[in-house]
Amino acid sequence: MMKKIGLIISLLFVLQYAEAQTVAVPDTNLLRFFKTRYPSVIDANGKLIKTEAAKMKGFMVGNGLKIRSLEGIQYFTQIELLDFGNNQITFLPELASDSLKGIVLNNNLLDTISSLSNLKQLQELDVAENHLKKLPSLTNQSRLVKLICMGNKLTELPALDSLKNLVAFDISFNKLTSFPKVPAKNSLQTLNVNDNQINTIQNGLVFNKLKKLFLYNNPLSFTELLKLTSIPKYDTVLVLRRNNTLLGGKVIEWNENQSAKLATQIDTNVSSISRDWYKNGKFLKTTTGDGLVFDKISLSDSGKYTCILTHPLFFNFEIHSDTFYVKVKSCFDASKLRFTSTSISCNKSGTLTITNPASDLNYILKSTNSGSLSVSKSGFFAGLTEPSYSLIVRNIRGCETVFPTEIIVPKEACRQVLITPNGDGESDSFYFTQTGVVKIYDKRNELVKTLSIPGEWDASSSNGKVSIGYYVADINNGEAVMTISVVY
Repeated sequence: MMKKIGLIISLLFVLQYAEAQTVAVPDTNLLRFFKTRYPSVIDANGKLIKTEAAKMKGFMVGNGLKIRSLEGIQYFTQIELLDFGNNQITFLPELASDSLKGIVLNNNLLDTISSLSNLKQLQELDVAENHLKKLPSLTNQSRLVKLICMGNKLTELPALDSLKNLVAFDISFNKLTSFPKVPAKNSLQTLNVNDNQINTIQNGLVFNKLKKLFLYNNPLSFTELLKLTSIPKYDTVLVLRRNNTLLGGKVIEWNENQSAKLATQIDTNVSSISRDWYKNGKFLKTTTGDGLVFDKISLSDSGKYTCILTHPLFFNFEIHSDTFYVKVKSCFDASKLRFTSTSISCNKSGTLTITNPASDLNYILKSTNSGSLSVSKSGFFAGLTEPSYSLIVRNIRGCETVFPTEIIVPKEACRQVLITPNGDGESDSFYFTQTGVVKIYDKRNELVKTLSIPGEWDASSSNGKVSIGYYVADINNGEAVMTISVVY
């Protein structure tokens, strides 16, 4: 009986030991990869044998296998390179190895990376094109030569002080706002920080071995870029191409006729900058100072304005301002004006009445033909003798608006008659067929004759026959008007 119990205990111990030496591989695609590439590490039950995994050496490459989890990879402690790019991996388990020199996990779905502190021989880390928002500490990675983190969501970086052997560093296409703080004694030859949101560069940067610094597509001003001119051969090292357009856009509303100024607020204290201004995509003018000045802005100045800044120390590099959407408003809404008028006739002038709900306005009426001016605070104009006018409205602040269309005062056509009162019996008089009263005026608008009609006028007046000339007959106080020319 005691022997039987002892046998059972021994069997349980063996089973527990065996269980402790194996582990499940949850990802079926990773398990399939292990079975194919390293068949000795998988037992008959499809579990990973830890002791066998620890014996594997060399490079482990499993690209494009739709692997989602690398759980189990941590037991391959003598592998020199792990390359599982182009998979669907979301998490890298914590690794401990004195042999691992390279990790390549580009084009995956990594959200986080566990601690790398136990990987003191690591020389290459490639986690490009993932979803990383932060990197783990790199304090123990002093042997790191290549660090590729492009195409993630990084907003900040861990301390880089220990990375003095780093030769290639790519953090492009992230969300960084400041330049990386690399150690003063660094070995960098290529540094990619393009396509970020970097707007500040620290002073005193030293790059003695740098061959290329890719810095384009960042909202950097010349004030910041000038800090890099201390780099040996900076003009060939810097790869700028063209800068990001500063995004956002500004909507500016001005009243017409006021003085105005557009300013980029970029590099206002930097000399030697040239600023080219464009309106609606067409070149407008070049300024040396930060300002496009309008002495008296008009409605036609409405539009989209941009400015391109250049500096002689950065050849073929431009800073594009954001867009200024300028809207110039009339001093008041001209569509609210209402007009009424009386017509001009042969013997009387016309009137114009302007009504508008706004107050404290002056109305200036200018004749299209003669150019004569009439001013009114009430909007009423009398004595108009011409049919066409332009209108200017000015408020108490001196803001003027020109009414967009011509103001027309109706003018009646006058009937013209010729009489020759010389007694020859032909056209000696003119007979008025209307009933009422007609008043005859001379060209000085003086009354010559008043007649009851029907009746005729034979060029007579209270002082005898009138002189040669033209006269105006007003029938029934404006009911009808005509001119009569008298010739002897």
